[in-house]
Amino acid sequence: MFVNISNESLLLIGALMLIFIPPLHLLVILTIYSVFEEFGKLFAKIIKFTLKYILPLMALYLLCLTFLKMIIFIYNDFTCNYDDLSNII
Repeated sequence: MFVNISNESLLLIGALMLIFIPPLHLLVILTIYSVFEEFGKLFAKIIKFTLKYILPLMALYLLCLTFLKMIIFIYNDFTCNYDDLSNII
């Protein structure tokens, strides 16, 4: 079975494709853009929360650990006596 398509039909199909296909592409492009925009807003909120709350708490935690380590080193230095020094040397 052979299907013959005339030139007028091809022109009509081409015109309909030019009319109806671009809005579908624009719809897909705008949908993808809106999804990425929402993800961007979510990540911006996560980054702001991290910088505002988590980062200062981590800095405070590391500062406390540093002071604790300094206190332990100083305590170990004061508890070291001459017998320990002779064993070290």
